[in-house]
Amino acid sequence: MNADWPEFQLGERCSVKSSKRIFAKEYVENGVPFFRSKDVIDKSFGTFSGYDLFISEARYKEIKETHGSPRKGDVLISSVGNRSGQPYVVQDEGDFYFKDGNILWFSEFSDINPDYLAYWFKSDIGQGTLASVMIGSAQKALTIDSIRKLWVKFPSIEYQNKAAVILKMLDDKIELNRQTNQTLEHIAQAIFKSWFVDFEPVKAKIQAKRTLTPTLSQSERELIVERAAMCAISGKSLQELEQLSPETQQQLKISTALFPDALVESELGEVPEGWGLVNLKSITTEIRRGISPKYIEENGISVINQKCIRNHTINFELTRLNDPLKRKIDGREVAKGDVLINSTGVGTLGRLAPVRYIPKPMVFDSHVTVVRADTNLITKSYLASLMLTKESFIEAGGAGSTGQTELRKQVIEEIMVAKPSFELCVLYEAIVMPINKQIAELEQQLVTLAETRDTLLPKLLSGELTLDPATTKEKAEKAEKAAIGLSNA
Repeated sequence: MNADWPEFQLGERCSVKSSKRIFAKEYVENGVPFFRSKDVIDKSFGTFSGYDLFISEARYKEIKETHGSPRKGDVLISSVGNRSGQPYVVQDEGDFYFKDGNILWFSEFSDINPDYLAYWFKSDIGQGTLASVMIGSAQKALTIDSIRKLWVKFPSIEYQNKAAVILKMLDDKIELNRQTNQTLEHIAQAIFKSWFVDFEPVKAKIQAKRTLTPTLSQSERELIVERAAMCAISGKSLQELEQLSPETQQQLKISTALFPDALVESELGEVPEGWGLVNLKSITTEIRRGISPKYIEENGISVINQKCIRNHTINFELTRLNDPLKRKIDGREVAKGDVLINSTGVGTLGRLAPVRYIPKPMVFDSHVTVVRADTNLITKSYLASLMLTKESFIEAGGAGSTGQTELRKQVIEEIMVAKPSFELCVLYEAIVMPINKQIAELEQQLVTLAETRDTLLPKLLSGELTLDPATTKEKAEKAEKAAIGLSNA
């Protein structure tokens, strides 16, 4: 920390408070959303999935008039639990509130950049400082009084502003990559659902056949049915089909021929004619748990654990190292195209992630199950999308007492599916492979961008880097480009 920076108590330069308590009986089905400590933490780590608790408009207005409400640029931090001290800077001028006792609220800043404050809270320096004033043993907590009296050393507001620009540009790129990957995954899943869950091309053929009249020739009948399926596959109208190139139209005709024109009853309900009913075990080569590792600090093999798997991606930074001399890994390595499933405990059980890239050889531990496609029968992309559609079912498939819930191998093995032809799986693979490749590239960028940010963070917070206002944005852009270049190398 720069010795020339002024030292002050945090409460001297900002307002630190909590909120009016909200009771469960005040929850309503729809209304003004509010944060819990968990939501702030999820926002901090970029994994927030949306509001699910609300209070009435009238109750919100009453609280806002007497206690205020967070505004854009205010900082919230979780104040209770093992991950207390995680910050979130409010991004939108929206109406929302938060529960008392679990979140501290910073506003009305004087010579403090709220983004800089949030980065300071996230840093090792900030986390260590917060830990020193936490109370409690089993349940750690931060009090308003201890935060107000917290002694800190911050640089000038000009330096804070410049540092925040660099760090926030990297974080904005990280968030953009996450959002892009979510969109790409939704595109791939929409195609899978249309073809293999809702059977829309098959149903389009069936519906077209119902409109046929006896006066039509056989070729006319076939053309009407074919074009209906082409519309379903492409998502385009008949008029839009005409605008497509001859090559694209020909590819759509080939694709259309792979779908049958009838549904038949089965134990899964109506399925396309000719598709076999199979369990997952019969179309995979591996469904098994990982190793029980012997951890070491260096010179080991990376082990993926349950913490690594979240939001359908793998955070390789959270892996630990196994001693290969004490715990053999031969034949247990993760392969590109595998699907990994968290298989122990409430809250994490059932979360899964396709392995789209592997930065280095690694294995997974005994709390994670691997599912590997039999590529003689299905393709890797088909398996990944299939498993994503089964995530809710798998999450509900745990057995055992609270805290000891386990996902039995048989639950996964016995998942029943209507298996399409191998040719149709290959067609799906060809369409979504570029999507999965782009997702993998962006995931790699996420790693290198985060590493760049985390390398810069302590240097910016300690004053090790000198920031020239004319080059601040240029430095940020160079850091971002360097991170992207490393991921593409």
